Amino acid sequence: KLQLVLAVAGLRDDKIKSVDISKLASPLVLADGSEAIFLEKEELDNFLSGIFYESNLQDEGLRVEVVNTTKIAGLGSRVSRLLSNIGTSVVNVDSTSELLDKCRIETDDKSSSSKTVARIAGIYNCQITKTNQDARAAVRVLVGSDYVKKVSP
Repeated sequence: KLQLVLAVAGLRDDKIKSVDISKLASPLVLADGSEAIFLEKEELDNFLSGIFYESNLQDEGLRVEVVNTTKIAGLGSRVSRLLSNIGTSVVNVDSTSELLDKCRIETDDKSSSSKTVARIAGIYNCQITKTNQDARAAVRVLVGSDYVKKVSP
């Protein structure tokens, strides 16, 4: 909660929109008898994509590949969900044994100045590297351990 408060502390009140996600939640009783709230990932993604969607990213039509370079299983999928919710076209999620400390974006010269690359670099604080790769995706996001440190409590 503290991380959320710190992240929005500098925002003006007119730039903050309050939304109620309780209609997406269903009660859940855990094995120990305690109660929790369950959110279905797909329903939450559909809801959030309407809030965070950036049409200019989809209009560019750049294909994005996400590569997890950490030892945290499923991190690439989580990053992929966020990027899809803002309007990018994620075509592949993969992992590699190459461990990176910092997020890196590999892209061709043409795509390096795109809004898509700028937005992803801004979210994940990535270094942008121009390559002449002939790949299925114009943008390759290699998620490093710096992102894990940023979102871990």
